[in-house]
Amino acid sequence: MLLQVVFLLGLVASPILGLIGKCSQPMSDSTTIYDFSLPNIFKTGTINFADLRGKVILVVNVATYCDHTPQFLGLNALQKEFGSDLQIIAVPTDQFHYEEPGANGTEIMNGLKYVRPGNGFIPAFPLTAKTEVNGIHEHKMFTYLKKYCEPTDELFYPGLTYQGNKVHDIRWNFEKILIDRTGKPVKRYNVYVLPADLRDDIRAQIQGAEQHEHKLPVLGSFIG
Repeated sequence: MLLQVVFLLGLVASPILGLIGKCSQPMSDSTTIYDFSLPNIFKTGTINFADLRGKVILVVNVATYCDHTPQFLGLNALQKEFGSDLQIIAVPTDQFHYEEPGANGTEIMNGLKYVRPGNGFIPAFPLTAKTEVNGIHEHKMFTYLKKYCEPTDELFYPGLTYQGNKVHDIRWNFEKILIDRTGKPVKRYNVYVLPADLRDDIRAQIQGAEQHEHKLPVLGSFIG
C-alpha cells in the first residue's frame, strides 16, 4: 500500500512527461520488432515476432502479484475486440518489487488462474517466459523498443530489483508499447493508462493501414 501511495504521489508531484510517450524511429535505423523472438511461457517453443507481420502488436510487461494485475481483464477484452488485427504479447518480469515470483510457466499461469486476477482467468494472448526488461541483462527487444520511445515518468520507484537506472527504463509492471503494422513502436503508455484507454490508438493503427492498403490500387490505376 505504501508503495502505491508513493507511486501516486509521484504522478501528482513530478513533472512527468505525460502518461503517453511518443515513439520516433529514424529512417536510418531499419530495425523492427520482427528481428526478435522470446521463448513462450512454458519454454516449449518460441514466439517469433516475424510471424506477426501485418498485425498491430501490443507488448506489455506483466506480473501476477501486482496492484495492476487486474489489467489482464482489460487486455483480454482488447484482444477479443480487435481479433486477428491485434496481437497482445505479455512479458512477465520480476524486476519490480519481486511481483512475479513464479519459477516457471505453470506457477505463473496458475497464479493468474487461481489468485490474481483469479476466478479461472485464462489469458486470451500469449505470454513469454520471464524476461528482464531493464538493466545489464535486459532483452535486446526491450533495448530497441525503449530506445526511440519517450519515458512516461521521470521518477524511479522503490522496489527495483536491478541496478543501473536509465532514463528510458520501464518504470513498473504493466507499461505498454504499441507497435504498428510495419513492426515499429509508435506509442508507450504509463502503467496507469488502462487497456480500455488504448482502443482509439489501436483502432487508428488498424484503420490507417487498411486505408493505405485500400488506396494503393487506386494510385496504381493512374500510374499504369
